[in-house]
Amino acid sequence: MNSVISVCLLATLPLYCLLLTVGKGEGQFVPGRCECYDTKTTVRGPLSDLKVTFKGVTCSTDQIIVVVKRTSEPVCVNPKGPQGKQLLHCWKM
Repeated sequence: MNSVISVCLLATLPLYCLLLTVGKGEGQFVPGRCECYDTKTTVRGPLSDLKVTFKGVTCSTDQIIVVVKRTSEPVCVNPKGPQGKQLLHCWKM
């Protein structure tokens, strides 16, 4: 009887180790995931989209990403610049 219990415990030990390892990996902090590394002070032309991401655990700065209608390319706007401040003000309204 004791040998059956020992075999069962030894068989389930790797499963417990695997579950402990997977559980720890889900909540790990991944630094430096900012989307904007190069920002523009102003962007000219009509905009088709606006995305604002406030600073948090993955990025230490606020990020403003706009899409210019004529190019359809995302452009990062400096949140401390005049246009960035205006966009943030409109976003918070």
